[in-house]
Amino acid sequence: MSMERINWQAIKSALHIHYSAPLKTVFIQFRNGAIYFAVGLMTIFMANTHMQPSLTQEVVMLLALALMIFGFIYAMLAQMRLIIGRFYQFIRRK
Repeated sequence: MSMERINWQAIKSALHIHYSAPLKTVFIQFRNGAIYFAVGLMTIFMANTHMQPSLTQEVVMLLALALMIFGFIYAMLAQMRLIIGRFYQFIRRK
């Protein structure tokens, strides 16, 4: 079994590109995640208050919960990207 060599220069370059992205791009990613989360939350609320207890209600709530989880993770990844990117820029300036 042969092990491939890790191309650290390519990884470093990819991370530099990822964390040096314009803030507008990162804010759009965060906004989209927050919107997905809010839509999922509103869907759960609406399904709980306006639908009769049934299998359909449970399926709608499950899909809304999945949308909420996706939105939360997407927004938090954008937030982490923003924090790491700012820290990276701070370190590079010194």
